[in-house]
Amino acid sequence: MFKFNLFHRLGFSLLILGAMIMLYHFTVWAQEDLSRYAELYWRVDAELLPQTPAGQHYRALYYQYGYEIFQLELNHPRQYAEGTDLLISFAPGLEALMDGRGDEVIITASQAQRAEAYVNWVASVGSPALRQAIRAEQARLPRLSSFAGLTMAQAWELVNRHWNEEASSSSDSASLY
Repeated sequence: MFKFNLFHRLGFSLLILGAMIMLYHFTVWAQEDLSRYAELYWRVDAELLPQTPAGQHYRALYYQYGYEIFQLELNHPRQYAEGTDLLISFAPGLEALMDGRGDEVIITASQAQRAEAYVNWVASVGSPALRQAIRAEQARLPRLSSFAGLTMAQAWELVNRHWNEEASSSSDSASLY
């Protein structure tokens, strides 16, 4: 029996994918039988995230802030439950994405809005450094609610496209000087 934390597995990739893929490690401990989800998110962490600079970035953010988010959730059981439910709601889409069928599952308006609300909650109670990291990601990507109606594959492409656009514009401006 396992229970896990949304950001601990998905971390800021969920923030990226509208806090939607959030992509990463999550804490697992005995309570409910959620081992099926644990295996899926370990797979996302091991197979999907390392493939792109954006995925690597969000994975690093998880390792930097995951424990803090876990502690915040321990102090706010209702938010912990919401994070767990949100993570479970994204599992079918992530599973499809991992199996090469990411174009078959569409992110719902409810998922996108709940992810945005969750990320905003974390920003409202997190440390100044965590808040700054979340603001930076919110500035990089469209609002999480705008991921509604996208397939999981489109959302992952959007996250990576925004990452690449920023990286290329940074290197372009650096080369001017």
